[in-house]
Amino acid sequence: MHMKTKVLSMFAILLVAGVISCSPDEFTLDGLPKQGPVVAGFNVPGLLFAGVPTDVSATVNGTTTNPVSEVTFQVFKKGTEDMVREFTVTPTTTTGVVVVTWTATDSDLSTLEAGDYMLRAIGSNSAGKTVSQTYFTVPDYVVPQACQVVGQVTVIMLTPQPLAVSEVVSAIGSFTGSGWGTDANMIRIKQGVYCVALPLTGGDQFKFRLNASWGTQEKKDNCNDGDNRSAPGGSWPSISIQNVPKWGGYGC
Repeated sequence: MHMKTKVLSMFAILLVAGVISCSPDEFTLDGLPKQGPVVAGFNVPGLLFAGVPTDVSATVNGTTTNPVSEVTFQVFKKGTEDMVREFTVTPTTTTGVVVVTWTATDSDLSTLEAGDYMLRAIGSNSAGKTVSQTYFTVPDYVVPQACQVVGQVTVIMLTPQPLAVSEVVSAIGSFTGSGWGTDANMIRIKQGVYCVALPLTGGDQFKFRLNASWGTQEKKDNCNDGDNRSAPGGSWPSISIQNVPKWGGYGC
């Protein structure tokens, strides 16, 4: 008898909690929350750069009985209910694995001020809706226009190793104009942050080094030479964020 009472009490608590978190039109006649198309994931970089137009997208699973009618994107300052962006996208495909893109033109995320943000995606149809969220950061620096070239990939290199301002940081690889023989010099944005626009295509590989020397190339944490890097082909505003833990000549 006592166990039955506890179970009933807990069920009542769950129903009360549901009523608090959902509005009346989000419930069926049975009192259970409605279920819309499921937001299964996001394609959002962890860093979104001021001044760099960036598309973001959500992957939503739709079925013939539970199609994807629309997806609403919302951006909040992390830890607050301060919504700074909102936009609704109506996909052309409504069933299966549906990738819904919020374009840079519509989102204007490149004008957000520096800080941490939450991105929320709400998949909905006449049956109900589901909500999922992820997070991103807008750093306190701007990527210069020289690193944003139409038809090329903006490569952002981050390194925790303090490098002298006089060091010439560059990329070299199999991409057009380099052929593993010519370096593409990077722009120093701030300590530990460098950028360059590279004409990368699928299959291209590259590495970073200092002063066009293999003696001061990028290193792994254990000071072994870094592996060749590859990045997906694409055109601006495609962005590739790369991390270099150590360098030859700096403790290795």
